[in-house]
Amino acid sequence: MQNLIENPIRREMNIIKALVLTEKTMNDTDVANLNNTSIATARNDIMCVVEDYSDVFNIKKTGYTLEFTKKSPAILQMVLQDLLKHSTNIQSLTLFFFNPFENRLFYCESLGISEASFYRTVTEINNVLQMYDFKIVHKNHGYFIEAKEELQLRRFMVSIISESMPPEEIFIDLPFMTLYTILYTMTLEHLPFKFELQFSYYTYFTYISLFRETQGFNLNDDTTDIVYKEMDQLKPFFPELEHNHLLRIRQSLYYQLIPWSNEQEKYDIIESIDVMIKEVFDLNKINYDLDTYNRLMFSSIVIYASFNTYPNVYTLVFDRIEIFTDQLKRRRPRYYYRFVETVYNTKNILELDLDPLVDQLLFWFHLISPDLYQIEKTVTTKIYSDIGHDHKLFYESVIQKMFENIVILENDVEDDPDFIISNFHIDNPLIPSIIIRDYPLKEDLLNIYNFIQKSVTSGCIE
Repeated sequence: MQNLIENPIRREMNIIKALVLTEKTMNDTDVANLNNTSIATARNDIMCVVEDYSDVFNIKKTGYTLEFTKKSPAILQMVLQDLLKHSTNIQSLTLFFFNPFENRLFYCESLGISEASFYRTVTEINNVLQMYDFKIVHKNHGYFIEAKEELQLRRFMVSIISESMPPEEIFIDLPFMTLYTILYTMTLEHLPFKFELQFSYYTYFTYISLFRETQGFNLNDDTTDIVYKEMDQLKPFFPELEHNHLLRIRQSLYYQLIPWSNEQEKYDIIESIDVMIKEVFDLNKINYDLDTYNRLMFSSIVIYASFNTYPNVYTLVFDRIEIFTDQLKRRRPRYYYRFVETVYNTKNILELDLDPLVDQLLFWFHLISPDLYQIEKTVTTKIYSDIGHDHKLFYESVIQKMFENIVILENDVEDDPDFIISNFHIDNPLIPSIIIRDYPLKEDLLNIYNFIQKSVTSGCIE
């Protein structure tokens, strides 16, 4: 999807994302390698970032080396939305969505571009959209977005619109919280659990579906005589809305919630997810209560249902869940890969490729069960002192109080520890050691902590 964004804007985004999420500093060579450009282009891109966002990120610039001293995913999201406002392709696609069937002059005037630029823009967008079986078409003197699979287009547009515009610019006539409340209390009132982030997605999806249905882009020909109570709430905002539209929108939401078509499929899916939940907690030696289990089961079913119905995962430039899991992966890589292995086991049972869902599952497992975040890798050590046994016991008492995740082995145990703590040099090239003062100071304890974190992160400690 990033190919929709023009190259200069995309390059600037890449630099900003790297400096916010992964890199402490970047120079012109780093930027050139990142974006596959010349040094001259990289330097120009660096200057654009500095000129546009120096105050936002409190940028330190030394020559052509940048460092962001103020950064967060929230700031990143705001800046990326600001950059997307300068993307003619993204702005055009949004305009085609909200205002279909208009003539060329309308779009040129709205976007502030020439007719030649308009034709070039439509061609560029269609070159990307064709891989998703979408297309901007021109019929009866008007332009609109056509899709082979209407539901896929709606999910696609959720990403485009939610990532490129703040909510207050999207939900102009129908406020976000009004629609959110309608879904929460009416359309999806019977859900056993209601997570804010999921309902935020449902709100965007429903809003986009309301536009498409009332514009004449219907999912199917299903009709109903049911009088939905949402109608009175939504009709003032969408005068063309009919009960058939609501029927199809409700169906499309429930397709993303219920992944089975018969009782056998339901049993197989629930059993497989049950295995996954138990393996994750067994892996970390954590207990869980029934409420936690039910929440994890429900969220996993929803994730599976969504992917099973709509396997394409759409992200334009920014995914907070992906950022969350990437940071977790960097901090605890071995735990991350063990979690992935657990998902693979479930994948084999379900006979479905779940690779794209690892981030989603990891995010929701930690959101629902924060105890998973608290798990620290247990490490082993042996402690030696040349002052004597009583001083060794003093060391042990200090270490045990300060480090809950360190297991102290007796010195006569044959098993090798992960590392050694002592107040003198021990010549053992196979086991790393840390020398501390007779009376451990804060600096000594910090050295132990840093050693453990570095070793676990790098994989030196199993």
